[in-house]
Amino acid sequence: MSILADRVAREAPRKRPTRKQIRLAREFDVDIAKYERGFRVDIFKVLKKLGDEVGDIALEVLSDEKNLKKDAGRDAMLAGEIAARLNVAGFETDMSVVYDKNYTRIMRATQKRINATMDLGISILDTNEARILAKGAERVKLLNLTKGNTTRSVFRELSEGRSEGEAVAQLARRISDRVKAGRFKKPQTRATLIARTETTYAQKMAAAESYRQGGVTEVMIMDSRKGSFDDDCDAMDGRIVSLQEGEALMSEEHPNGTRRMVAQPPPIIEDIG
Repeated sequence: MSILADRVAREAPRKRPTRKQIRLAREFDVDIAKYERGFRVDIFKVLKKLGDEVGDIALEVLSDEKNLKKDAGRDAMLAGEIAARLNVAGFETDMSVVYDKNYTRIMRATQKRINATMDLGISILDTNEARILAKGAERVKLLNLTKGNTTRSVFRELSEGRSEGEAVAQLARRISDRVKAGRFKKPQTRATLIARTETTYAQKMAAAESYRQGGVTEVMIMDSRKGSFDDDCDAMDGRIVSLQEGEALMSEEHPNGTRRMVAQPPPIIEDIG
């Protein structure tokens, strides 16, 4: 548990969510599941294109190989050549287009949900929308497809493939599969994880920006909504915190978590004068 979470667990007031807050959290769940699917499909297409490209390059570079026995020096040179010819910038551009498209859809859906449920009547300003999209573009770089990483990955696959006596076509296919899958066994798994992470991230940013523009200063953290599996998450459920603290707590959420941040309306003060 972080220092902030520990303080919140000890000091922040705790309340039961209202019907509107429960409804909003559930609608966030629906949107995340919905937009994650489309995001995943788009990401997989880009990964497949990347794999096909590096596979074609590998096949061309390796086509003149006569001696397929393991040779670390030779493999290092070939791996460097294959990586150097791969259009990494093009991959980042394609992925940025995918992020931009899906971040936009998620932002607008989130704003619509908040307006319909909490009656805030907000609209994310163009400048803030652009800031969120720019953040998405920055996060493309977290995929960490660099020439150096690609060279190491290609070298490893060449070395292992040669040890297993694979032919040129098999080596090229092996390299293609590894580059598009990254550290996962399958590219589908990689696409799913990226889509889930980025959909949730975009939704959190859009919700925070919507609350800020709607004049919301406090939020409720809703967690452990599918049962008690984690003491730290249980401790956060129902806590009322500032919007800034809520954003920080959301950034600490673990993958596949169900933590949501919903607006906490200010108390109604009756004029009895």
